[in-house]
Amino acid sequence: MIGRKASIGGYLSPPSNPRAQPWTGGGNYQAGVRVDILEGDGGVGTVIKVTFPPGTPLLTSHKEKFVVIDDEKRVKIAQVVEGGLLDLGCTLYKVNLEVIEKEIEVPVPANEAWKIYGTIQLAHIVVKELPNIVHRADILEGDGGVGTVIKVTFPPGTPLLTSHKEKFVVIDDEKRVKIAQVVEGGLLDLGFTLYKVKFEVIEKDKETCITKATIEYEVKEEAIANVSYVSIQPFKAIMDLVAKCLTQGKDGQSSV
Repeated sequence: MIGRKASIGGYLSPPSNPRAQPWTGGGNYQAGVRVDILEGDGGVGTVIKVTFPPGTPLLTSHKEKFVVIDDEKRVKIAQVVEGGLLDLGCTLYKVNLEVIEKEIEVPVPANEAWKIYGTIQLAHIVVKELPNIVHRADILEGDGGVGTVIKVTFPPGTPLLTSHKEKFVVIDDEKRVKIAQVVEGGLLDLGFTLYKVKFEVIEKDKETCITKATIEYEVKEEAIANVSYVSIQPFKAIMDLVAKCLTQGKDGQSSV
């Protein structure tokens, strides 16, 4: 049995389905994947055909059906009903999508908060002020922009995790959105096939902003017990720290 479970925090990569629920995005479809609606309007019972990019090992396409959509609990389950991994001997393949958001309000302008969240200064601040969360953050490639790769080393004694490499895949200065994706080690060694963290800075008014942290992940069914290692609380601690730095009159440079 193989499965996926995604995400804590309310962010999922948008598919080609414009009628998908905005809080789910319909699934974690990578670049080059085509999604066609065969039946339904995005609700329970909808059937879509997912076509994988040319060259995808052993897979060309599959059909999946939305079997559960709970808007109150923000839970969505899609099940493959034809093709894909079912043709390779799998008896069941489901995608279980869950959304939990964590955000805080900060009494500073959004542009000021983004000076930290949108740059490498965020990593420096966390290493200095929250060594119980991150022991080291070493830049392996890049200058802090899109494509930058960082090796994050966790504190000694962190259960099952020593380090991982993460890549900045999105830095949008206009929307104030930053996404980092683990590309090696860490949870990927524990049965996860995807792990992303998204930070957003949302303007509330000229003197106030809201910062939001989101985790997106996929995990194999046989490793489902390891979702216990996924927690939004460290990112809440990071947002609280940045809020403290900002309200004390610090900027990213003076905080590290």
